[in-house]
Amino acid sequence: MSNNKSNADHLHDAGVVNKAELSDEHLKAIDSLSKEEVAQLESIHKSANKDNDKPVGVIV
Repeated sequence: MSNNKSNADHLHDAGVVNKAELSDEHLKAIDSLSKEEVAQLESIHKSANKDNDKPVGVIV
């Protein structure tokens, strides 16, 4: 994960979340996650979508 991107930006770029659909509280919660937690969310997203290109949302 790039050090200059927020967690929300990183997850948005990876297709895990759509930042436009998130409230400020959701964005703050996502940005408070550790690097390991963000990596786990991205891994889950990739596993859930390996045979399918439809994104999976994350409810925060």
